[in-house]
Amino acid sequence: MAKNVVSKKLRRSMTPLQMEMIGIGGSIGVGLFMGSTSTIKWTGPSVVLAYLLVGMALFAVMRSHPFKLPLYPYSNYLSIGLLIVILFFMFINPDTQVSVSIGVVFLLLVSCMYWVKKKQGTV
Repeated sequence: MAKNVVSKKLRRSMTPLQMEMIGIGGSIGVGLFMGSTSTIKWTGPSVVLAYLLVGMALFAVMRSHPFKLPLYPYSNYLSIGLLIVILFFMFINPDTQVSVSIGVVFLLLVSCMYWVKKKQGTV
């Protein structure tokens, strides 16, 4: 009768890589929670509004992927409009004016390089 009983002993079957990934995930999670709570403590509840705005912008960008375009044709316009509003308010703020300007110049340079390569037929 004892032979039919299934052994339910614990086994150490996790690899060191799996243990390392659990540790990394735990430290990242703790860092995110500790960072957000200290930020909220220093700046007040306004940072929650900033987190919500960034979350909405990222959600809109993720919804506008080209492979989803036939299913959601107007999401592309929503994400572009939201990003334009965010960039406009960032450009008004004197603290973020320089970084937005540098980003616009960088995007223009990359677009011009692509246009030149396309004219040459190398793209």
